[in-house]
Amino acid sequence: MEKLEGMLQGAGMGSQLDALHLSFNRAAEQAVPVAADVFSEAV
Repeated sequence: MEKLEGMLQGAGMGSQLDALHLSFNRAAEQAVPVAADVFSEAV
């Protein structure tokens, strides 16, 4: 993944890559409460 990021940044796509990272982070933040519920019910 890091190799791909370097290639994309080298191709001038750094801002799109930053937007992708932000999107992944926001999705992960939204998934945390759901995952917590799943794990708590499993225990």
